[in-house]
Amino acid sequence: MWRIATAVVLASVAAASAQTPTFVFRVTVQNPGVQSSTLDGSFTSGTNGAVNTFDNVPASLASSNGYTAITSSNYTRVTGGTTTATTGIDARSSYSAGTPGASVAAADQYGGAGGTGRYLIAGPYTGAVNTVTLQLSQTAYYFGYWWSALDTANRIEFYKGTTLVDVLDAGRLINFLPNTYKGNPTANFSGQDPNELFAFANVYDDRVGNAARGFDRVVIANSSTGTGNETDNHTFSFSTAVPTALRADETLVPVPEPAGLLAAAGGLLVLVRRLLRS
Repeated sequence: MWRIATAVVLASVAAASAQTPTFVFRVTVQNPGVQSSTLDGSFTSGTNGAVNTFDNVPASLASSNGYTAITSSNYTRVTGGTTTATTGIDARSSYSAGTPGASVAAADQYGGAGGTGRYLIAGPYTGAVNTVTLQLSQTAYYFGYWWSALDTANRIEFYKGTTLVDVLDAGRLINFLPNTYKGNPTANFSGQDPNELFAFANVYDDRVGNAARGFDRVVIANSSTGTGNETDNHTFSFSTAVPTALRADETLVPVPEPAGLLAAAGGLLVLVRRLLRS
């Protein structure tokens, strides 16, 4: 009976852990203070990719709460600077969010690469929704972004079609990065928000030869009602040849040990054993 119960518990834990794919992609961070990708520009420009900023969102989208709203109706039309409604968003990508929309804020202590311009926020503390979707018109193999003011409610989800491929939780970086990443590194807000981390993250799908390789949708999400997921300089590459070797200015973010999962399994086994003895 004990062996059967043990097998059932372990199978249940394994099934639960398999529901959310994680650690499929390779994740790195740039050196402290870096706010844009240092990947060779040939992979993130022209036909191979692009960099999206939020600096030129039309002022007509400004909302009453002082932020700029992004909704599925007013921001999915994107331009490459060819119309009067220039947004700074590449035409092979579009952003959308449900009512009342996501927010774009002027640079402050919590975000905005370079300490100027604007940045994207997913989080209701701005009067907005918790998720923003970046839809790409092609399959991408790299996504980089400046992740500012990290907190454990922040996460980034990667999809290919309707399939969830991987999830990157901010906690993975928070538990790994040293204090040199803490505090806003920009000149205009230097040292502000000193207890939160600021890092440029690189996400690579380096499963070369795997038919399932790549993603075409990125969801910027936040699970808290009191914080936001702040990002900027969204950088993507459609090139299947995007470099996979670790560069000198990158640090690999390790896959965390499954201590939490094992602890949970151990606790369940102890409970089952006690119940069987009673």
